Amino acid sequence: MEKTQYNSASSRSKVRHKKVSGMKDEVNVMREVVTVMGKKTEVVGEEVKDLEEVSVIYKFCDIQDSMVSAWNVAFKQYIPECVQVYHGDIFKDGPAADAIVSPANSFGFMDGGIDMAYSLHFGWQMQKRLQEKIRSEFDGEVLVGQAAIITSVENNSDVVWSQFNEGQPIRYLISAPTMRVPLDVSDTPNAYLAFRAVILAVQKFNRTAPKPIRSVLCPGLGTAIGLMPHDRCAHQMLRAFETFYVGKQTDILRPRALVIANRHHWNLTQKTLCMMKVCTQHKDRRICYWLIRPCHLIYC
Repeated sequence: MEKTQYNSASSRSKVRHKKVSGMKDEVNVMREVVTVMGKKTEVVGEEVKDLEEVSVIYKFCDIQDSMVSAWNVAFKQYIPECVQVYHGDIFKDGPAADAIVSPANSFGFMDGGIDMAYSLHFGWQMQKRLQEKIRSEFDGEVLVGQAAIITSVENNSDVVWSQFNEGQPIRYLISAPTMRVPLDVSDTPNAYLAFRAVILAVQKFNRTAPKPIRSVLCPGLGTAIGLMPHDRCAHQMLRAFETFYVGKQTDILRPRALVIANRHHWNLTQKTLCMMKVCTQHKDRRICYWLIRPCHLIYC
């Protein structure tokens, strides 16, 4: 795999704190939290302290050639330092990883699509334990944009690992729904929301886990039953990765106006060009203006 030079990006959030000296004097100290390649660093004056020491590598694997090609194009600048792309069966041809992503439904049923392959590989105990967690911690359903992490098996000896994933056990399952129930999600931002949920769930898990997750294996999100176009899936995953792992393009975290959120949403679903084409063909210019106005605001 060709190695591409990584251009580091960072996001900075500044919080002003007050340091009390004696009873009267107060000195303002600027505290900065810098995110670089998924690692948060606290900077107070000249002192630097790692807030998150665990750097996670994401490994994408899919049997579809076009999905693999879309990842290679979208994530070119991050390969292979923090993203790796593989083609083939996620178990037989996939790499070793600490965790694997299930692009599931909200209710934890793992009897269709790629989830069926997971159930056959790890055993039906996985679905049972996932649903128990969903009912006890998520009030019955994991919403799109949330993720649940469980151990893949209760006993590693229950699975023969030697023939799969470079002979290494996958210790965790990350259930990140791309749909509430099986349906077409091709015109939704659900791949973005699911991958966002994966990244945030892993970061939260690693803050307290004695054995952190250092690598995550992930298939295409919503691209099978959900009919998400492969290039759109890769684009949405990239936007989530750059915002919540790399720390760039973070304007959506604190949008100054609703139009910023509109721009972000339309960019994810890639509907703008279609909308503008419809508008330019419309006979009534007044209706055309109001239809195209959101696009105008977004891109001006």
